[in-house]
Amino acid sequence: AIINDVPITLATLKIISTYLIDIFAQHETNRLLDPSSHLDYIDEFLDDNQTAQKVRQLFADSHAKLEELQSLAEQIHTAKRGQDYLEFRLQELEKLDPSIDDFHELKDKLEKHRHREKTSSLLQHVQALISSENPDALNSRHLRRASQMLIGKENTNKLLEEISQHLILASEHLEEALFKIEQELTQDDDQENSLENMEARFSEYKALMRKHQFKDIEELVNEKTRLSEELQLIASGKELFTKLVEQGEKISRSLKIAADFLSTARLKAAEKISDKVSRELGDLEMKGAFLSVEFSPIMRRISELNFDGFDEATRRAWHSWKQILESTSESGKEKAQFLLSSNPGEPLYPLQKIASGGEMARIMLAIKKVLTSGASSCVLVFDEIDTGISGKVATVVGQKLKELSQSFQIICISHLPQVAVWADQHLLAQKKTHKQRLITQITLLDARDREQEIARLLSGADVTNPSLANARELLKMSKISSASTIKTPKQKA
Repeated sequence: AIINDVPITLATLKIISTYLIDIFAQHETNRLLDPSSHLDYIDEFLDDNQTAQKVRQLFADSHAKLEELQSLAEQIHTAKRGQDYLEFRLQELEKLDPSIDDFHELKDKLEKHRHREKTSSLLQHVQALISSENPDALNSRHLRRASQMLIGKENTNKLLEEISQHLILASEHLEEALFKIEQELTQDDDQENSLENMEARFSEYKALMRKHQFKDIEELVNEKTRLSEELQLIASGKELFTKLVEQGEKISRSLKIAADFLSTARLKAAEKISDKVSRELGDLEMKGAFLSVEFSPIMRRISELNFDGFDEATRRAWHSWKQILESTSESGKEKAQFLLSSNPGEPLYPLQKIASGGEMARIMLAIKKVLTSGASSCVLVFDEIDTGISGKVATVVGQKLKELSQSFQIICISHLPQVAVWADQHLLAQKKTHKQRLITQITLLDARDREQEIARLLSGADVTNPSLANARELLKMSKISSASTIKTPKQKA
């Protein structure tokens, strides 16, 4: 789509169109029968349309604080009920003082120790084979004795001397290997006490995880945090509770001020609706009909909370907040419904009990006409506003639509000739089958086609000469009436 030579998306067009086009369809009549929607209509007559929005926001804020307070009260109650058990479990965990890093460090060290045990066992076996204390072992002492035997004073054999040197070198390597083995095994003995402590601590970890059915160390650490927070909540809950009450009561005072202001504005709007809509109904062949607005207070119940141990100021703040919320909803301090007296002297009744389909259509047209006075919309769309009416009433509805067209572009979908003749341009909507698909075809009618279609509405499928003559007479009458009642037309219907 393009607006002012600027391409825009369909989503943007949809948003903009809500400010340019006001659509009245048949479902609006049904909505008018629902009292829960009547406040919305009244609020359209308010001088300041931000007042209702302010009430909705303050109510939402106040109700959010109430939910927060109720949740805190439930948490404190639950925590107090199991306080002894919570303290026992926390003490058990604090004694261990678990941490994720400590757990994994212990696990790694113990894993390394298991590998070290295998190494130590092997070293002990090798030590036994090469130790000088083993008379059967090929140890360094035997090697040195053998070397000395080969290098006696009288021996000048170079080969024996070379072998003797190899035996000495082997003896030295063997002694060094034995030293390293003994050093490693001694270190294992020194770490034995530390290992026992690590194994005991790791066993505590595993025992607690089994006891409380935790899958991993993270759950165990999180449980310690949770228990600590719950017990802290008991300790600081009173202070938090008092603070929430103060905040909620402060918001509720602002809510009451805004709601009172809105109620006053609605009373003025109701008087305006009753006066202006009743006059419009008189023009729509409902002489003596009177539309009134009945307000009734909001009454709901907020559950009481336990304030044992709290000071009197906190109790008063809570009861003030509670009282305001019990007499206020997101729509304000009242409900509303339209009442109608169809004839002079008749009592007022709710619309849904006495209004006929034709009366509902005229009431809605009257409300729309009053609402559009000074409105910023450019286009008004009426989809079958003539439902349930005929004859003279239909002619009056057509005249009212013509009056509206002096301030707005009117698009009206109608099946009544008495309504259709008042338009400046006519479009014919027809459903046809094209390539096995049902399509809607819109055709702009010229003067001759206009007479034909008006006549068809009068007589049915077949257009007759009397129906054509009647159509011409209706069109002529509408032009004469328009010229006499409308001086300076601004826009076309």
